[in-house]
Amino acid sequence: MESGARRLGRNLKWLLASEAGARALGFVYVAGIARLLGLENFGVLSLTLVYVEVFRLLIGFSFQEVYVREVLHNGTSPRPLLRRMFGIQMAASVFALILGFGIGRVYGGELELLVPLATGLALLRSVGQTWLAVPAAHEDFRPRATYSVLERAGAVLALAGLWLFDYGLPGILLALTAGSLCTAAFARVVANRLLGEMESPTASESPNPSLATRALLRSGVEFSGLRWLGLLHSRSDDILVEALAGPETLGIYAAAYRLMEVFKVIPNLAEQTLFPNFLKRLKDVRETRTAVGRVFKYLVALTAPLVAISWALQDEAVRVVYGQPYAGAAPVWFILMGSLVLISVSRPFLVLLRAEGRLAAANAIAVCSLLVNLGLNLLLIPKHGALGAAAATCASQATFFLLASGLRREFGSAALKYMVGLLPSLVVLVGLVMILQRINPWTAAIAATFAYGATLWFAGGFNPAERRQLQSLARG
Repeated sequence: MESGARRLGRNLKWLLASEAGARALGFVYVAGIARLLGLENFGVLSLTLVYVEVFRLLIGFSFQEVYVREVLHNGTSPRPLLRRMFGIQMAASVFALILGFGIGRVYGGELELLVPLATGLALLRSVGQTWLAVPAAHEDFRPRATYSVLERAGAVLALAGLWLFDYGLPGILLALTAGSLCTAAFARVVANRLLGEMESPTASESPNPSLATRALLRSGVEFSGLRWLGLLHSRSDDILVEALAGPETLGIYAAAYRLMEVFKVIPNLAEQTLFPNFLKRLKDVRETRTAVGRVFKYLVALTAPLVAISWALQDEAVRVVYGQPYAGAAPVWFILMGSLVLISVSRPFLVLLRAEGRLAAANAIAVCSLLVNLGLNLLLIPKHGALGAAAATCASQATFFLLASGLRREFGSAALKYMVGLLPSLVVLVGLVMILQRINPWTAAIAATFAYGATLWFAGGFNPAERRQLQSLARG
């Protein structure tokens, strides 16, 4: 029988591989689609995909988490539960379609067709995620990892179709929908194969289906709360930029944001792996404080050089990835890379609050951060465009970090103490970028990165215990 440690290691390897693979394919897709569509059309597509995410959450109800809890914790029969979930999702998709037609009419133009089409893509992605809850309840994340890569591969194929046939924005959306249909079918095949193993032959339907449905809806809404806040925080910028500054400015902002998102693999993996780790340590405050401090230090050590590199390469990197028409995205990308550091260092405190069961506090912090983001966007976008939106994102993430770390002040102060060892390496990093950038940006980025890594490893940035821990993590 497979041990818990071996299962955890297997899952982490698959998650890491899929995250890296999906990000790489997504990078190819975004760079290619931005070049083929041009600034204005890329902005329109980016706005459409924001509504795909909105409709996906509206239809999905975070049922994947609900399913895992009901099956593993409450012993609910899987098949009847899935039937009720899919019934609710089909009904929600009708509401989403009506809403899509209404939003499309408000926008007019090409969005009048694109926004309703977005509901079909959202439905397929919601259903696929619900099917993937079945292997998740088996503590097998390999299908989810494969699904992520297949979804991005479908997007790359849609990009190839656009290049070959030039079928425009409706065509690219339909091609993405076809790809999601295939990935949803994959998820269903995997789930059906496992359902027989998970389901007892004597399991029966709930004696009161209507009551069960109401309870299911309530659970779905509860689980979706934090996701709605996260979605509003990360995607309201796109809607406001398009409304206040136009689709071309949104094209600039979306290009910069998607380039930053390539590196969000760091905080995403941290969040997925820290939750069970912190849960095991909660009874020992000293051990938890050490874990939070070290994770904070590792995340700063990983993300700080990315900001310095984006500073050195902002013009060159954007030109290579997107082409000269997107030159205005360079300073926006640099500011957003600063927000990546803040996103990363906030994760240990967010996960700690979740592990402690303080969901109300986590939601309150998310609401405060969202309000800062919305207020600054409304203030800055009309005057500064995409740069204003990036500054608002950075400020709202700083708000989240300050509130989350302040709520657990003893852990926040411990985390800052761990930062002291990084200061010499950070000084070397910034100094070399400043000196060499005038000679050649690529030379500055490469030389500064190697010098930073050497200083960090050999000149006391990491102490012996931290080096052993990092070596152990790398081997795992």
